[in-house]
Amino acid sequence: MIDYVTKYCLAATVTTTCRGVDALRCLDLAVAEAQRLLNLTDLRADRGVMDIIDAAGVIIGQAPAPIALVSDNGSCYRASTFRAAFDGDDPVLRHVRTRVRSPQTNGVIERFFETLKYEHLYRAPIDDGDALAMEVARFRQIYNTIRPHQALGDQTPRHAYLHAEANQSPAHTHELPETQHVNAEPNPAKFLTQHIGWVDAGVTSGGRPRTPGRGAA
Repeated sequence: MIDYVTKYCLAATVTTTCRGVDALRCLDLAVAEAQRLLNLTDLRADRGVMDIIDAAGVIIGQAPAPIALVSDNGSCYRASTFRAAFDGDDPVLRHVRTRVRSPQTNGVIERFFETLKYEHLYRAPIDDGDALAMEVARFRQIYNTIRPHQALGDQTPRHAYLHAEANQSPAHTHELPETQHVNAEPNPAKFLTQHIGWVDAGVTSGGRPRTPGRGAA
């Protein structure tokens, strides 16, 4: 799971199945990591505030800016177990799925998988699932804290994530049900648009990584 603004990898899990419960575990780990980094007990405290505008363009109130989590349309993200994470009167996240057959709309996670595979996993044999999980965790540490990113001005994602509050994002408009719209001016640290994807760089029974392919399930 990648933070859209700072490219920080909040969580990366390796599983033998691709079920809703697996996606939910990755999501829970990502939320816990965000709370740890920001020294929060509840990620809701890091949300921004947005204006609620009616069809005539009149501001009729304010509400917490939702933390949007973007995924593809894989079955694990459509499962009731995963969707339950967004239920309730005040959910911490809002789930947005990309258009069908439009991987470019989830490009941040696609690029992460490409980097993970070609810069790390394909450089040596991986014997089993435990070794794969260890290498993914190792790469996540390198990616977040050592590897500079040109898009971040050669900062590491961790540095950008912790210092995002100094940078303001342009205003965004998000569609709400019926005729309501939201005008939000989010702070990157306070409006995390997270992209979720699945590590499918598995190993074959012979212990070799699969041939290169698309990253997100």
